[in-house]
Amino acid sequence: ENTTKPKFDIHLFLEGALAELHFSDHKKFMNEKRLTKDISKEVEQRIQKSIKLVQKKYKVDVLALGEVYKRHNYKKWKKIRKNWDQGENYFSDAQINVHVHSIIEHSGSALPKKVK
Repeated sequence: ENTTKPKFDIHLFLEGALAELHFSDHKKFMNEKRLTKDISKEVEQRIQKSIKLVQKKYKVDVLALGEVYKRHNYKKWKKIRKNWDQGENYFSDAQINVHVHSIIEHSGSALPKKVK
């Protein structure tokens, strides 16, 4: 049976405060936009790596994406539910995209790293 692989877009919104920032290069200054982008990228990569691990190695839907798929694509779900995370295991082949949106509030200071 030719069933297209399920696709998910997970949007994660992070909000945090920056208490203090230490940097070793005195010429560099804190670029808020770049810092926010770097944090988002790092978190995205870590989450994506964890998802790939449960998809490919453990083949278990710990995120309950099957339930999400069922709610939004019931007709397709009925065709694949018995093979979601067993048998043909559609879960392990699902395309899961992670999008991290970070907001940093500044409540501290940016200081050069102390040289010992």
